[in-house]
Amino acid sequence: NQLIINYMKKPNFIPEKAALSQQLVEFKNNNQKVGFAVDEYGNIQGLITIEDIFEEIEELYNFVSEELNEAFDIKGFLNKLKTKSKDVLNYFKEFVKKFIEWILKAIKKSITWVLKFLGLTEVETNLTEITYPML
Repeated sequence: NQLIINYMKKPNFIPEKAALSQQLVEFKNNNQKVGFAVDEYGNIQGLITIEDIFEEIEELYNFVSEELNEAFDIKGFLNKLKTKSKDVLNYFKEFVKKFIEWILKAIKKSITWVLKFLGLTEVETNLTEITYPML
């Protein structure tokens, strides 16, 4: 029994509303990869792993790369430019609109993720609709 006790670590308790950045610091400082999420009364609400935090980071990366691939048909755009057809300008305008909309969507998702990472989830991240006066 003493041998097991020598290798045991004190459990890591993290407030359930702690920012992801704080959770990462706790894991690093305690040299642990698992912690218990506790409410304001100290009751265990769940288990947090460092993998959970990495999954949040991976989710943001996947969102950006998937949205970029789906939003833009770069090859189609370049092929349209080569045809020199009359609708190239209209196609270009639509492409730019899609690009701007994608950027706004990506910014909102990124801001939301960063606020969550910093523990500021109560902050609103509403982006207003954009107009395209130049198009």
